[in-house]
Amino acid sequence: MMKMQVRRNLLKVFTAKDQTFKLSDNRLKASSARDYVRRLTYIFLYAYEIFEFPYPTESAVKTLLQSNKAWDASGNANAWLKKRIKITLEGEDQLKLTAPGREDAVSILNEALDTNIPDKWNPDKNALKQRPARKKKA
Repeated sequence: MMKMQVRRNLLKVFTAKDQTFKLSDNRLKASSARDYVRRLTYIFLYAYEIFEFPYPTESAVKTLLQSNKAWDASGNANAWLKKRIKITLEGEDQLKLTAPGREDAVSILNEALDTNIPDKWNPDKNALKQRPARKKKA
């Protein structure tokens, strides 16, 4: 019974088609671009788990982040993803959440659907800033 409610809640944020998900509501209540990348990644991986789809590959996560304006040219999203914070490798190239990551995903989903929480950072309102090149030390 509870799993059905979680599925309904996930379908308020994503649309599901052909065992993958597309973001349909990008109001994830993030506080920054970094937080947005984290939130989107965690609930994306959580959706795969709840719907019992095969775990997504790292390239599928990258594609999701790129198509939703969360992939920055300076490599911050890629660096974060490579650290595998609260994410583990399943098989050769599939990603899944650890128990703490799953707990975060549950709270992220609940916050995203809570209309009382303001949406501080959103890719439609805030453009990712390009960092200037670092100066070489002499």
